[in-house]
Amino acid sequence: MKIRTIHAAVLILPLVAAAPVFLAPNLAKAETRSITARALSIRSGPGTNYRSLGTVPRGTKVEVLRSSGSWLRVRLPSGGIAWLHKNFTQVVGSSSTNRRATSSRATSSRSSSGATYRVTANSLNMRSGPSSRYRVLASLRRNESVQYHGRSGSWSKVTARGQTGWVFSRYIAPSGSAGAANRLRGESGSGNTTAAVARRSGSSSSAASATRTAGGGRVIYGRFTVSDALVRRSLQTIANITGKDVILTSGDRNHVPRGGSRTSLHLAKRAADFYIQGLSLQAGFDLIRSRRSEILAGGGFEVIYHKPGTSTGGPHLHLGHRSSSAHKIMTEVGGRYTRWR
Repeated sequence: MKIRTIHAAVLILPLVAAAPVFLAPNLAKAETRSITARALSIRSGPGTNYRSLGTVPRGTKVEVLRSSGSWLRVRLPSGGIAWLHKNFTQVVGSSSTNRRATSSRATSSRSSSGATYRVTANSLNMRSGPSSRYRVLASLRRNESVQYHGRSGSWSKVTARGQTGWVFSRYIAPSGSAGAANRLRGESGSGNTTAAVARRSGSSSSAASATRTAGGGRVIYGRFTVSDALVRRSLQTIANITGKDVILTSGDRNHVPRGGSRTSLHLAKRAADFYIQGLSLQAGFDLIRSRRSEILAGGGFEVIYHKPGTSTGGPHLHLGHRSSSAHKIMTEVGGRYTRWR
């Protein structure tokens, strides 16, 4: 009996002594971080492919529970648990040197958030997520403007052509950066701005041209030509109403692109594809519908919002001048057209 009692005591003592040793490292590693982004997305898991749970404002303090790569699992002030990107946080109470070292990219993204960037590649795919495995939303042209929102690894979140997506960060640059060409410069790299080319050509619709009227935005034709005067007038009216740039992605054609129609008004040189800088495609479509008496004046027009999932090359707005005096206003998804009044 005495031997069993002694052995029991020996077994119990290490367990009691070990408990504080097991807990101490967790307590030592616990840290509090502060959000440095204006509004940082929080997610259900460690990646942008996980469900968004909302955003937390700058200055919010969170308790770090664990990490996975560049992502932190945190406890929010409300008691909820979520994941957020480490680069947009800083350790509370750290020195300014440490803060610069641990969140330099966050500082850069924070100061540039909402800024206008330009595309530096000849053609740049904008994708639905920060990786080449995500689907392509649009193919952006050299010197096309995008609104910058932030960065995740080597990818930047931007808005262009009324959509928000991700592009490879290496191929965009701030519009005002040193040595940057004017964002309207033609793709030839000659250094001629579109306005200069337009003045020499004497045509408002020739390749690499832009038009503006007093108090309104511009119609930026880039390398595209629109021969139809009524289509050009309607595009300028949209720019005047919104005060924003209307940027063309297609005009007169002599070929049928993937998903295109052999009866397209583009082939008749009476149509343009475009987006409105700073407006979503849906908002642009709604604007044309609500103010059609001003925008679609002088003839019958075809207005199509090719939505995400379109059978054409990507989402965009289409405006064409019909031979009929009646308007056709439609949306298209997967080759199926829905007519609107």
